Amino acid sequence: HDLLSSLELERYVPLFDEVLNEAGAILERVKQKYPRRRPFEEDTRLRPCISRPDSPSYPSGHAALAMIYSRVLAEL
Repeated sequence: HDLLSSLELERYVPLFDEVLNEAGAILERVKQKYPRRRPFEEDTRLRPCISRPDSPSYPSGHAALAMIYSRVLAEL
């Protein structure tokens, strides 16, 4: 398999930016509909080692975007 050059990859940046913006807007609406509290909000003993997002935890944005990106890549 040939690896894509950085110039070839750069042509897909606008596509993935658009996917991120559209998916992010949808995910935010779903998160507001199902406002599941984050684990550190449920148990104050938990101390995250990263910044604490101020959005609900469900659905997982990282998991959803991974699935969406994989579908886009499969179609490409």
